[in-house]
Amino acid sequence: IITTNHIEKMDPALLRAGRMDLKIEIGYSSEKEISDYLSRFYGEKIQIFTEGFLPMVDVQNACLENKKDPEKAIENLETLLRKNVYS
Repeated sequence: IITTNHIEKMDPALLRAGRMDLKIEIGYSSEKEISDYLSRFYGEKIQIFTEGFLPMVDVQNACLENKKDPEKAIENLETLLRKNVYS
């Protein structure tokens, strides 16, 4: 597994077949993806409504920091969305 924010800066030898067979761009998470993740993490149906976008790592971190408190995790995510950090 290789991750990068700048694939254009990588040595072409790393990108050739046999070294990197599959390239997947992981963009910002959608409202549905965030809701699905929260639901799986907390084991209960959770539906969020948002007009913004977040990287899934922010959703994961909010859950890990609030393992037993889904409301607090959602509050943290809403704070990030209000700040428009990734807009």
